[in-house]
Amino acid sequence: MRVCHLVSATNGARWAVEQLSWLRDRYGHDVTAVVGGSNGSLIDMLKEAGIRVHAEEGFGAYDSVASVLRLPAAVWRLAWWLRRERFDVVQSHLLFAMIATRFAAWFADVPVRLAMYASPFHLEVPRTFWMDRLTWWTETRLIASCKYTDDILARLGVASARRAVIYYGADNDQYDPDKTPAVDLRAEYGWPSSTKIVVKVAYFYAKMSDNDWVPAVLRGKNPKGFVDLVRATPAILAKHPETKVVLVGNGWGEPGTAYMEEVRHLVQDLGLSESIIFTGFRRDTAGILRGADVAVQASLYENVGGVIESLMVECPTVATAVCGMVDCVIDGETGILVRPSDPADLARGINDMLCDRPRARALAANGGLLARERFSLARTCADLDQLYRSERSVLRRRFYNPLVSLARCAIGVPILAWFVLRVAHRDFYMTSHWPTHRNRLKSILDTTFSFDTYWRSIANQLPYGPPPGTLLPLRIRWANRRVTAGLHLARWHIELPMHLRMYRQRLTSWVRSHLSTLRGQLVTAGLHASRRWVEAPMYLRMYRQQTVSWLGKHSPGWGLMRKLAELRRGLQPNGPGQAALQQTPIEPPVCDSAE
Repeated sequence: MRVCHLVSATNGARWAVEQLSWLRDRYGHDVTAVVGGSNGSLIDMLKEAGIRVHAEEGFGAYDSVASVLRLPAAVWRLAWWLRRERFDVVQSHLLFAMIATRFAAWFADVPVRLAMYASPFHLEVPRTFWMDRLTWWTETRLIASCKYTDDILARLGVASARRAVIYYGADNDQYDPDKTPAVDLRAEYGWPSSTKIVVKVAYFYAKMSDNDWVPAVLRGKNPKGFVDLVRATPAILAKHPETKVVLVGNGWGEPGTAYMEEVRHLVQDLGLSESIIFTGFRRDTAGILRGADVAVQASLYENVGGVIESLMVECPTVATAVCGMVDCVIDGETGILVRPSDPADLARGINDMLCDRPRARALAANGGLLARERFSLARTCADLDQLYRSERSVLRRRFYNPLVSLARCAIGVPILAWFVLRVAHRDFYMTSHWPTHRNRLKSILDTTFSFDTYWRSIANQLPYGPPPGTLLPLRIRWANRRVTAGLHLARWHIELPMHLRMYRQRLTSWVRSHLSTLRGQLVTAGLHASRRWVEAPMYLRMYRQQTVSWLGKHSPGWGLMRKLAELRRGLQPNGPGQAALQQTPIEPPVCDSAE
């Protein structure tokens, strides 16, 4: 399987060389590296390892308007080269390399397109976060190198099926505790055998800029936390006077060297020159960590940093609880975690390791097992090989299709053009040229024009005013309008309470007038209701008496009864006996009262 890794750097990035070497030697992949220049330590390491190198000038370098405007040409050249080489897998590592690679690999119709995040740095910066959000959908899979980054990608909306977690592991052979002899710094510097050694292995990087390209926690600070370790040293010496703090590493470029000298001056000002040692660049860092009592990583912002190396050689490790370092340094199990930018807490963690040596060795042993199992280079390359093969096996259609490339160019070229113009104009051009344009605009606004386009001529002639047709500069008119607006505002501040009192009085009088009318209507209604309650019994008694007197004088109902009797007789049958009875009515017996 043909694999291509793209890195925008030309120095450092040893992990890229290690990954490509293992993928080639252990898994048989045909590997190629694309870098952003033709000179640098990374190019030398790649050539020494026998890895094919393709240099793309200006690839992934966004440091000026011109460099951003050259991006479309770099994307076009890279896409053409990828189509010609027909890689199965293309994997980018750093942000600026990701942007160019995403467009180029998508245009070229590469089968498997991967992006491996070396750090969550740019995902927490608004100025670069939108770049990733705009282009991540062109990738087949996004590889987070720690759980912290994976959580950010999940919040970004990337589905779990398109995410993977693979760490940047350390070389198993280089940091094998059984094969790595300990470097005796005590004998090298002539220290007593009872001396306790605290080691920090890291480059001296310059302080981060205080702008929108840097996370808020790092603006104006050094990411490695050297100053915190220096300020924590007095608290360490208070409990362990024989301790030596060894800083292994040199400055990264001229700015890094200048910062290292700044740290030296701080050490001298604090009177710690005998206790804090600067060793400079050393190639035997694994042996130094193997022979140290405590390894420290006090970074303010880090992926997994140098904690993997110290854990793999089973050195007791104290690290700050930031980003990906919490994945490998589990507090109380594989090491001790402390708060970032807190020298007192850092000193507490180091003193705990120095005071309880059996516990420190147990933590180091647990850390070594975890690092070799999960954070080794062998595990990293095994996971990458499995990911390559699984993604390649899923894809069935024929890739590097020219019709697909044309369709994608029609969609992606406008997006790329908008991206370039936005970055060039907003992030670089306006940032550096806006002060100059602002001064020019002010000078233009102060100029008196001879035509009445933006301001009006003065019509009214005053004894002390300018002659007819004189035009005032716009800046003066704006000042006059501001004064007028201030006068109107002051007027409202004075008149508003007066108007409020007036309207309140009007409202009160209106409510009172309507309430008095309503009160009269309610009283009248109440009187009418009470009258009915008083008069109703009187009328009832009167009508009842009249009814009773009328019933006593008349015998109502006889006529109705007579009509009913006649109707009943008419309905009875007419027989002979019945006729006789009808003709001769039966007289009721008369009783003789005398008898």
